Amino acid sequence: IGVSGGIGIRVDTWSGGAFITNFVTSYRPPGLEDLYNLGPHIGNLIYEKGNPDLKRERSHGFDCSIRHQSKKVRVEGNFFYYDIDNFIFLAPSDQIKHDLIEANYDQGDSRFVGAELGLDIGLTDHVWINFGVDTVDAKLKINDQTLPRIPPLRARLGLDFLYKGFSFHPELVTTNSKREIFQTE
Repeated sequence: IGVSGGIGIRVDTWSGGAFITNFVTSYRPPGLEDLYNLGPHIGNLIYEKGNPDLKRERSHGFDCSIRHQSKKVRVEGNFFYYDIDNFIFLAPSDQIKHDLIEANYDQGDSRFVGAELGLDIGLTDHVWINFGVDTVDAKLKINDQTLPRIPPLRARLGLDFLYKGFSFHPELVTTNSKREIFQTE
């Protein structure tokens, strides 16, 4: 039996501004796919192999945010840190099965550190420009190995056109190259 929970605090800082912080603890048992998958997963472009010896995940983490919202400007900055015991992940191997990379469900103690920054500026009541950037660093604690399938630094620029329930949202997303990758990725 596992228990998950969290507690948070919101403090108004200035007109339209707030500071928010949260602490969470969670429990997650392995899913059926983590334990018993054996076959191709075309959506992931891998051949998955479950691991019936997986244990439960237990995580503790916190995040904090600073936010501002006014009629024409929305700004939000977030930082998070999660410590996850027995984190379950798909570890790509150097084997190929059915023209797909074989990936084994594995686990290890890990930590995730990340940040996000967003800025939305209202040009009119119906047109907004959206900027954003986010990053995450996720590693196994035992050997400081980067976890697989962790996205690189990413930035976005978009527009929101809103009119009578209609929304049109073109967006450009760019990413940095990922230099640190999982050993078999």
